[in-house]
Amino acid sequence: MPETMTGYRIDLHVHTAFGSACAELHDPDSLPETMENKGLHGLVITEHNTQWPRIMIDALNRRLPKGRRIYSGVEISTSRCHAVVIGLDTTQGFHPGMTPEALCRMADANRAAAILVHPYQTSGDFDPDTERLPGYHAVEVASTMTRGEHLIRTLALCMAVHAAPVAGSDAHCSVNLGRAFTCFPKLPGNERELALMIRKGLGVPMTQDPDGDHIIQC
Repeated sequence: MPETMTGYRIDLHVHTAFGSACAELHDPDSLPETMENKGLHGLVITEHNTQWPRIMIDALNRRLPKGRRIYSGVEISTSRCHAVVIGLDTTQGFHPGMTPEALCRMADANRAAAILVHPYQTSGDFDPDTERLPGYHAVEVASTMTRGEHLIRTLALCMAVHAAPVAGSDAHCSVNLGRAFTCFPKLPGNERELALMIRKGLGVPMTQDPDGDHIIQC
């Protein structure tokens, strides 16, 4: 797929064995090679409730060829749902169990992007159709957890809350990396630039079709 047609493909939601116990099979050292094999220009490491140290992100980026980049983010388990936050210099003040309202306020104050992820697969009694959702900048409309009927419902929710649609694989192993991603008109130079592009709605969510044979726009 030529870059002039599809833009730069960034998987916005990736877990590894370094910071997510549920991703014990996803060796972070394999990311550069897997990105190459999957045709990804970028990915965001979003461990559960912890963000990779900058020195580790920089070390991975030194292994990448020009035109590819790895970014840091974090997936926060709020009191009601899960959210990926991209563009933070520090996660100070962000913690498991915080309210979604507090998360969105803090992300906004830091010019970061707050993304509501897999809203229909969150444990507990969270109901996105009846909740008063705070100011998320984007909604993850496709992932390995958000497919089929859930994808359709999440797209409708995204439109209802006037948020930008994005996609990320939520990969916990190499085989799932890139099964959903977001196309951007350029490769962001850093996390803040990526967050701004998300907030401006410059991304196009893409996912594998139901048969897994082709990549389609959501």
